[in-house]
Amino acid sequence: SLSWPLAGSVLASPSGLLADNHTERFEETLTKTRPTGVESLAQAIVMKKDNLFFLAQRDGIVPMIGNHGLGLYYHDCRYLNGYELTLGGLPPVGLSASAAVGAVGIFSLTNPELVLPNGEKVDKEQLGLTWHRVLAAETPALRDELRFQNFSLKPIRFSITLAFRSSFEDVYVV
Repeated sequence: SLSWPLAGSVLASPSGLLADNHTERFEETLTKTRPTGVESLAQAIVMKKDNLFFLAQRDGIVPMIGNHGLGLYYHDCRYLNGYELTLGGLPPVGLSASAAVGAVGIFSLTNPELVLPNGEKVDKEQLGLTWHRVLAAETPALRDELRFQNFSLKPIRFSITLAFRSSFEDVYVV
């Protein structure tokens, strides 16, 4: 049996050459000299309905930048690879997330501290936001419903922005 050699030990390669450098062995087996730097999906919320999949961070966001595998997939193609929500120009703060039903995701969010255009300040956690998402495989579609709750005693007027990005990538490219 073979075991992984420790640094400085010798390993016989299939070509009969000996490699004593740990880095050289890795470079021989990797096609691009180094592994890709993809963010982990371990904490992602995963929704699925037939051939339609949606993966998001625990705050419901699919980042617009970065190398990640989050997004909306249909038949081995990622259609949506960026989907961000901002409240008053800032991302919301995630409280809880669940996709226990499979095709339904529920994200509970709140606001960070906001300074409105008129200079008024909105303390953090004054707004509650429930982001209800449903995958509809028949259409196919991702349907979102946003419900806001104001926990302060006065009305609050703020902007909401939804930004989307798609590049129609094959799942093997992602």
